[in-house]
Amino acid sequence: MTAHEDGTPRLPREPALARYGRWPVILGLLVGVVILSSLLALPVLLIFALGSEAAVLENPFTLFMVILLEDAVFLGVIYFVLIYRGVTSWKDMGLGRISRRSIGQGLLWGVSFVVVSALLEFLLATLGVDQTQAAQFPIGRAGGVAGVVAIWIAGVVFAPFTEEVFFRGYVFRALSLRKGWVKGLVYSSLLFGAVHLNAAAFLPITVGAAMLALGYHRSGDLWVPIIGHAFNNAVAFTLLTLSVYA
Repeated sequence: MTAHEDGTPRLPREPALARYGRWPVILGLLVGVVILSSLLALPVLLIFALGSEAAVLENPFTLFMVILLEDAVFLGVIYFVLIYRGVTSWKDMGLGRISRRSIGQGLLWGVSFVVVSALLEFLLATLGVDQTQAAQFPIGRAGGVAGVVAIWIAGVVFAPFTEEVFFRGYVFRALSLRKGWVKGLVYSSLLFGAVHLNAAAFLPITVGAAMLALGYHRSGDLWVPIIGHAFNNAVAFTLLTLSVYA
């Protein structure tokens, strides 16, 4: 792996991966993930719907299973489309051994993510835009402590890992190979913000994604944005949990 002028690692150039940086391919894979994960989640939703009168996704265990299935499909698509076919590798993505440097840089970017997101959310609030991202997670509505733990595992462990592999490890890198890293950062971050389907939170999520992509670009270590993403989610879930149980 080569390095930038300031000595930080440079992500390897992979000509084969550039072919997968075309928008039809990226969007096709993303739509495929959504369709396949929805089909796999349908039996789970039906089972929980039959056993409960509450809204299905207000059950934390249902949401946990849905997120788990979606994350499995995301990773499966990356593996069978890119890894298995030799287009790239986990190592080239930067998924090597976690080091103290990875943890330190990840926490630094995570803190930056939290601070910048908080400032943006405050600014939006002054303009009358209320944030509803946290309300999508049914903490305290059912399931007790076990339900809270299930939501935390899904949102702080599974989601950050899977989303970083797909959006930074694949989308950002593939777009960067075709259009340069700056456009890769901008386009992948906008896509990341858009797929969350939350207009009020689009700006904080997109800016946060750009910060994670920058941390990844500078370090060449995918654990950096994974840890940063997990830290941001952990802070958000802590505040949500305290607001419910405090």
